[in-house]
Amino acid sequence: MVFSNVVFSAYCACQICCGSGASGITATGVSPKQEQTIAGPRSIPLGTSVLVRFGEVKKIMRIEDRTARRWDGKRWDIYFKDHDAARRFGLRKGTVTI
Repeated sequence: MVFSNVVFSAYCACQICCGSGASGITATGVSPKQEQTIAGPRSIPLGTSVLVRFGEVKKIMRIEDRTARRWDGKRWDIYFKDHDAARRFGLRKGTVTI
């Protein structure tokens, strides 16, 4: 399954990115890891490995968290360890392959 023309955004575990209930724990119950954790749609099981591509970057990541329902696979969130790194990442377009 390929999700084309998706938007990648970035998040960290802070209250700005995750809201007032931010706990630093993903939907799988583990601490997220930079370069490994991605938040994906609810239609794909937690723990699924995906290949993300944006620009020249290709990475295998694991769905350990969830995006907002309204994005429905059109937006995926990549975890960064701090807010500044997440902000620098910004928004990028690419593909996700399962």
